[in-house]
Amino acid sequence: MMLHGRSRPSRITQKVRERDERVRANLEQYGCGDRYIDVIISDFSNPLWREGVEFDAIITDPPYGIRESTEKVESKATSKQNTRTKDMPHYPSTSHYSLQQLYMDLLHFSAQHLKVGGRLVCWLPYHRDDYTNEMIPQHSSLVLVGNSEQPLSGLTSRRLLTYERRDIHATDDSEQPSCEFPNSYDFRDRYFNNAPESRTERRTRKAEQRELGRIEALKRGKIITDNKEAKNNLNKSRFN
Repeated sequence: MMLHGRSRPSRITQKVRERDERVRANLEQYGCGDRYIDVIISDFSNPLWREGVEFDAIITDPPYGIRESTEKVESKATSKQNTRTKDMPHYPSTSHYSLQQLYMDLLHFSAQHLKVGGRLVCWLPYHRDDYTNEMIPQHSSLVLVGNSEQPLSGLTSRRLLTYERRDIHATDDSEQPSCEFPNSYDFRDRYFNNAPESRTERRTRKAEQRELGRIEALKRGKIITDNKEAKNNLNKSRFN
């Protein structure tokens, strides 16, 4: 749910977040800085936009559950006794937001808020062995006008899907999108469990390699220092 933060980047090869790594800088790079208005952080499963709001285009890269978590704010049926004081921060409970439900919500939102002729552009991740045309989400108010593949690895790809809002009189809640996936399809689970080694095995192997490197360095007489504080100070200095 964090669109931009000053913490450690999610990219595994990047240790420090760059100062210009933000949405506004991206628009300025393409000469569209004057079109930047603001950033809103919200839970997409509970849209905050009022009825009647229309957009010319919606361009999005939904989370796949790999670097970003796929979660939504959860409303609990039973409430516990509130022990939180007014000065304490509130962290809402979250639950899993399935890829299928996310795309159904995205298409339905687009059908409600795109202008006629407006376009929705989004990425759809999948395991290459699983792909069929039936996996492409469909909505009665949206026409698929573009579908191109970008390989991510030998096992996974993603497709850039472009939909156009059709000229119809109205859309209502009865026009639900159809979104077909293999039974119990979970891109995140397929991504990690079909790798040559599991995530736990990879972390264990790398930890063992680091420990061996530390022992070898001590044998050579090297003084081992903790660079965590130095990295934190470097990260803070980029935003001061």
